[in-house]
Parts: sequence; C-alpha cells; structure tokens
Amino acid sequence: MRTSMNIRTTLPCIVTSLIMYAAAVPVARAQGIAAGINARYLPVTIALVDDFKYKGADVVLLRRADAQPHDIILVKRAKARDAALLAEAVASLRVLRAKQGDVPTRSLVVRIKHGKKRKLQAQAADWIGVLDASAPLPLEGFGTVKSMAVMVPRARRTR
Repeated sequence: MRTSMNIRTTLPCIVTSLIMYAAAVPVARAQGIAAGINARYLPVTIALVDDFKYKGADVVLLRRADAQPHDIILVKRAKARDAALLAEAVASLRVLRAKQGDVPTRSLVVRIKHGKKRKLQAQAADWIGVLDASAPLPLEGFGTVKSMAVMVPRARRTR
C-alpha cells in the first residue's frame, strides 16, 4: 500500500514537471532567436543591389568585422534569378564560418563563382522569390535595398 501511495504522489509531480519543461523550451528558444543566439543556425543577410564596386562578380559575400549585420550576400539584380550562385555563396559562408568562426574578426570580400550543385539550391530559389516580393529596407553601408535575413545552418569548426 505504501508503494502505491508514493506513485500517486510522485506521478503528478513528474507530469507537472514535464509540462513545465515542455512549455519553457519554446520560450527559451524564442528568446534565444530574438537575441540572435541559436545553437544550430546563424543569420546571413541577402540583398539585391543594382551594382556594386566589386568588378567581375555577380554575387559577393561580405564578412564585416566592424558592422552589423556581419555576413551579407550581395546579389546583382540582373543575376537575381540564379539560385545556383546564391546557394554557392551560402556554402562558401559555411566554410568560412567553420574556418574563421561565427563572428568575423577581420573583414573579407569573396567573389562567388559557379561551383558544384548545392543542396540549398531549391531553398535559394525560394529565398529569391521572397526577396523579390519584399519591400526595400535600409541596410548599413548600402542604403535602402531589398534585403532579408535567413537562418543558415552552422558549419562545424575545422580548426
């Protein structure tokens, strides 16, 4: 009889604890995302521009140590339909983050060229569609441009 009494008093406590934990996880995760903290994803800003100073490139990846947002992918409006270039830029960013860290310590410009077909190509095409439909927003260093932040999976450190 004593064992069943312990189960009767313990079981509701366990259930209550599980419910409270289940309710707290999404709140903590939302607070982390709002603060820019997420264990598996980091933001990158994609922006459509008419032209930029980086000659000979249609897509450029910028890692800025001294400005926010730190990581920006600039896409010339004329090449905005090329999801393969955007997917290659995201893949390049993941490699750079793996080698140099999530937050750049020095500024860097990478001109993106076509590479092998990437898994993110279909998702990149979706991003381009959303970007086309979005309203222009101010982006530090580039004025008011069509831009959006997307969450990109973190790459594992290779050091």
